[in-house]
Amino acid sequence: MFPGQALALELDAALTNDPFLDELAFVQSATLTDLFGPNEHTHPPGAVTSRVTHGAFVLVEHKLAVSVAALVPLYNFASCALKRADEATRVEAENTANTFYGSGKPSAPKRKNTHEIGVDPVSGVDAARLLLLVNGDHATAWNRRKTRLLLQVGDAGNGNMESRDTSDTVDDTPSRPDDETAVDDRKSNKSSIDLKTKMQSELFFVECVLSRFPKAQHAWGHRRWVLSEFPAVHKSSQTRNRENLETFDSEVAVANAACLRKRLNYAAWRHRRGCAL
Repeated sequence: MFPGQALALELDAALTNDPFLDELAFVQSATLTDLFGPNEHTHPPGAVTSRVTHGAFVLVEHKLAVSVAALVPLYNFASCALKRADEATRVEAENTANTFYGSGKPSAPKRKNTHEIGVDPVSGVDAARLLLLVNGDHATAWNRRKTRLLLQVGDAGNGNMESRDTSDTVDDTPSRPDDETAVDDRKSNKSSIDLKTKMQSELFFVECVLSRFPKAQHAWGHRRWVLSEFPAVHKSSQTRNRENLETFDSEVAVANAACLRKRLNYAAWRHRRGCAL
């Protein structure tokens, strides 16, 4: 077992079980007694604490507190884990390409196992997520999340296209255009819901990182990238304009919160200006 792996596994499992994490803080000692006082009756219920390293972290009510002493082992392990993940992705892509081109097919191969990008192949820890919780301005980790999100969305889109192509196959049976249109509409709606869910989940994670790193330029850049890469698409211009206004209001709220945490926050004001244009 690698140094820091047990703690990283424990924290990664806690984060997976709580996808709505909205605040991150670094403290001297992350124990319930230090954070909420010696009286156990005042401790919030459902708190998740580290069993591997006493006082390493506390996760409660979607708030994560990590002790300063745990940052170095977590960062060192996550850095090595991301390198292993990148190497595994590279080897897998080369093997896929060699197998594909060896068969004589003219087109380029499709990526496989795309959901594992940025995930340690040895321990299964989401190395990109863990790195960003320790260092919110880690450009490589943000790029891995970009790649993962693009491929996940691409896989969903390809699945819908394949289903649509199958339904459009010409046969001898009478066509039912109304039913086919209804099926396509349901598939399109499901794809839109999945895309919106992934987008909101990514924005939620970025907001959590910004709660501890409100001036992280790469975090703000990633947030703008998500908003520009997956804009709201609606047939009705009125619905589209309403969603754009709601998005702008939410981005203003995120920028205001960052400015309250760090004065003279150029990155937050730049993000707010970019959303307004």
